[in-house]
Amino acid sequence: MGKFILAALLLWLFVTDSGRQFLDGVLRGLKVETDIAAYDCEKVVAMVRGESLQNVFGGSFRIVEISNVLPQSHGKDAISCTGDVSISNGTTERMLLSVRKSRDAGANGLVYEVRPL
Repeated sequence: MGKFILAALLLWLFVTDSGRQFLDGVLRGLKVETDIAAYDCEKVVAMVRGESLQNVFGGSFRIVEISNVLPQSHGKDAISCTGDVSISNGTTERMLLSVRKSRDAGANGLVYEVRPL
């Protein structure tokens, strides 16, 4: 029975979209740089690409691509950039992408945000 459960778990992780997203999140969490000074907009984009956004109606859409990225601010505790964010429902919108330090953020101490301008 244990072998069946392990096989089902591995199948879910490597075959389904939700499994791959979960695995990507775990792997990304293991190698997250915690020093904001080491971040640039390219790292911010890499951190949020593939994540999901939720609208006010509860719909969830995956970030597919981010282009035309420009830096906005970079301090010792936060970095923010703007970019054209394409999501899985086929729309593209200019958004603010930010990463900041937070005591409430769990193991790596970082919170990221993607929101419309």
